Amino acid sequence: MVINTRIIYTLYFMILISCVGTQSADALWIILDTEEVEALLFKSDADIPDKYDIYRFQTDRISRALRQAGRTHDQGVLLVLPDPYQDSITFKIWKSGVVSEALEKKHPSLASYQGYHVADATVKIRLDILQSGLEAMVTSTRETWFISSVTKKKDVCIVYKKSSLPARKWFRENNEF
Repeated sequence: MVINTRIIYTLYFMILISCVGTQSADALWIILDTEEVEALLFKSDADIPDKYDIYRFQTDRISRALRQAGRTHDQGVLLVLPDPYQDSITFKIWKSGVVSEALEKKHPSLASYQGYHVADATVKIRLDILQSGLEAMVTSTRETWFISSVTKKKDVCIVYKKSSLPARKWFRENNEF
């Protein structure tokens, strides 16, 4: 039996590429353990939620993926992000148009995106890449949750539900409960 080596190499590379693609989505976000969380210093002006998970994200890989996004839904890219249940979900994301093309060229580190969860289009996302890090808000009919860079390290974000945010300090000081 004669085996065509070209077919074998083709199959080998197809399997290799599919495995690398699968691993890359999971590696965009890494949940940090409690010891690492205690070692991080939060920004002084940050409102820290009562309950959250903390992640380190691969800034360069996320930025590279988002740079491929166009300005329309059809030109969107798939991006896997963590949710407040220590799970990950896939969003289709494209540039929101909030930042003009001229401003993008002048400040390439600033970008604003929008999108939806691929399994449930009623779950919407707004995502911004800023000099201070990544900020995202996810809304659905059930709840709202956030991904936010509230530490002094730009590559560390917390993921939390809106319901776990404390009342704003200025509101507490100026109002009686």
